[in-house]
Amino acid sequence: MRIYLKGYYGYKNFGDELLLFGVIEEIFSRYKVEELIIEVGNTDRMQERQKKNQNFLNDFYSTRGVWIDREKIKYFCPEEYFNKQHKIFQKMPKKWNMYLNIILGNHPFKDSFKIFGGGEVIDESRDFPHNGWNILLLYMKTILKGNFALWGGLGSQKKILTKRLTNILVKKAKYLLLREEHSLHICQYILGKMSKKLEQYHDFSFNIIEYWQSKKKNTIKDTILINLSPSLDLKKRNSIKGEVKGDNIIYFPCDLNFDTKTIKEHGINGEKKDIFIWTNYTLNEIFETLSQCKEGIGSRLHFLYCLQKIGKNITPISSNSKITYNL
Repeated sequence: MRIYLKGYYGYKNFGDELLLFGVIEEIFSRYKVEELIIEVGNTDRMQERQKKNQNFLNDFYSTRGVWIDREKIKYFCPEEYFNKQHKIFQKMPKKWNMYLNIILGNHPFKDSFKIFGGGEVIDESRDFPHNGWNILLLYMKTILKGNFALWGGLGSQKKILTKRLTNILVKKAKYLLLREEHSLHICQYILGKMSKKLEQYHDFSFNIIEYWQSKKKNTIKDTILINLSPSLDLKKRNSIKGEVKGDNIIYFPCDLNFDTKTIKEHGINGEKKDIFIWTNYTLNEIFETLSQCKEGIGSRLHFLYCLQKIGKNITPISSNSKITYNL
């Protein structure tokens, strides 16, 4: 079976990297994989991250009893591909050239079975079309044929258009693997509680965290890890500002494209910024850093989720609903 995985991978986001390696395990455990094509933002970056973590991942997959044939995994960046192979208009921005090519049916993997997600598949807090509408608009033929599965979360459903999008995707999907009860209840409302294509799972990073925790012991230091992202709730941030001592703070930007800027603008300890650039380290080294802190304060889900699962005190300072659904 040829599978095409589309999520938010290869964009220097710590949570999505954990999700990806967990999703790979789940795909190979559920399907007879002939080829797994993973859509990423940067192929070189993902290959480098996989190589850096090869020993960790080999032992993880082996412990889980899942054989991962790396020869069957291919990283694919559609923006890079279409900019080289199918430049429709010379002056068109790369991203719009990619969108137009996919809509016109030029995607080289258009007939492959699609798995959308890993994280939040539909998220109305994001800008259009990245709030979930890109799935329907870019892969309309796949959706109409029902040649896809949804894995992950469905987010809040406050907007009418979000509810309509969810209704379409849930009804058309061949299978839904849902990471929390909120998403399960949404699908049960649409399909009925007895639907055989629904399954509640857990967050796809959970098995990786559990694996690491079984191998290591926490060594607590007098350190506070802080993550600040664009979903930061400034009122919550200000409420804990006086309780945090600056000398013990290490900042952990989960998404290096966005969080570093937020840390510089809204950091708690003045001008001093001790920032942990996680892409310079292996997963094992990252978990070592997480395990050594005494508590974590943050607005990114998987920063908080990892700390919670390894037994640390956490303080969420985010306005994003998925924090509520998953912690």
